[in-house]
Amino acid sequence: MVKTRILIAIDEPGWAKTIVHAAYNFIDRKNSEVTLLNVIETNIAEEGYFYSKPEKFIEHEAEKENFTLLENFLENSEVDYKGFIYKEGNAAETIIKLTEKGEYDLLVIGSHNKNAIERLLLGSVAYKVTRFGKTSVLVVDSKYHIETSEIKPFSILMGVDTSDDSFYAAENLWKFIDKDRTRVTLLNVMIEPSLIIPPDAYIYLDMDKIIQEACLVSENLLDLTANKLEEHQIKVVKKYHVEGDAAAIIIDEAEENRHDLIVVGSHGGGKLSRWLLGSVSTKVYEHAKQPVLIIKKS
Repeated sequence: MVKTRILIAIDEPGWAKTIVHAAYNFIDRKNSEVTLLNVIETNIAEEGYFYSKPEKFIEHEAEKENFTLLENFLENSEVDYKGFIYKEGNAAETIIKLTEKGEYDLLVIGSHNKNAIERLLLGSVAYKVTRFGKTSVLVVDSKYHIETSEIKPFSILMGVDTSDDSFYAAENLWKFIDKDRTRVTLLNVMIEPSLIIPPDAYIYLDMDKIIQEACLVSENLLDLTANKLEEHQIKVVKKYHVEGDAAAIIIDEAEENRHDLIVVGSHGGGKLSRWLLGSVSTKVYEHAKQPVLIIKKS
């Protein structure tokens, strides 16, 4: 079996442990190879930020010995640890260039949730990478905590729709997770009829029949997706559909049902449209408390 090649990007040493352990919790450890990456930002905004707060830069550099502890952890773990890459430059551009070479199947990165001023000056590396990079991404939020690296079962909430990206995600999920330890719940969020059918047209239509047919389509979609997952020995324990805003419902359902990981496909589209309109995957990882795996077509 070909091993999944994983690149874990870490920057803040105190948070790097959480990112590494989060990835280690979900992946198939015996069939994965891991490389660590640290990009030292050299853009003007980043330098200006540290110049105004030199104590932050000193703390950042002093804490880097924590990276050694992470290396020791990986070297003595079940994964195939390939080493540590250090780079200088713009973090997002550097990460995208590295992953575009096709040397990695999965990128693991943290989402900082910077305040408004920091986001304006420094941008969001996770935002740029998830939007414009081509590699599948596991995003770990700064609010996420993990206490152990021992082997435990975990649950996945997977948002599905009728797009090719969603089917691709179902066909390839097995590459990124330990399928023997996970149980998957499938959720299809249906569009509310009022958003696509003008209320004035209701009197001319059999709305009950339209809703019934939409439910049948959703159920068929969920069955097809479950079959794709089960072809790769991934256990599906529940599948259901609801109406509403896709991102908001996925986030709420994951929190209410205490899922450990959210999985979504990444929809296509041009760079400009993605930048202006956003996407379900972006909204989910920006607001969910759980790590979010965004599976992209390679």
